[in-house]
Amino acid sequence: MVTTIQFIVLTGDTKQKLICELAEKFYFAGKKTIIQVKDEEEGNELDRLLWIWKQASFVPHLFTRTLSYQILEPVVLTSQVIDNPGYDIFLMACPAPLETVIKFERVIDFAEKYDKQLLKLSRDRFVLYRGSKLTLETWEADKFLAANLP
Repeated sequence: MVTTIQFIVLTGDTKQKLICELAEKFYFAGKKTIIQVKDEEEGNELDRLLWIWKQASFVPHLFTRTLSYQILEPVVLTSQVIDNPGYDIFLMACPAPLETVIKFERVIDFAEKYDKQLLKLSRDRFVLYRGSKLTLETWEADKFLAANLP
């Protein structure tokens, strides 16, 4: 398995809204998605947003501290990913270690250009991924959302 990292460039602080849009896009495409969060606070906030962010849509999801093979929801928010129990997409609201990233075929990361420190950290991850021979793509957020990706 080759891991593909898709970096989405953010020019404003819109990551949480974009994560909700991506969760919906992947759900309707039949892709099971894990959303890596930093901690319980971030998990609760994204959980709340997924319930209210769009009136006409609902994305079935679950927030849990630890991912397990017994979870059946198509979208799972968690802060502890130890293994990949059959999920298609690893969406990083919070960066994960390389040993976690390589357990997935498709990973979504963010290049947060609006913040110098966050941009530096994303560039460091990009260099790490490139040095690990992972496949890398860079996308503008609107083009990624509009793309008909598998």
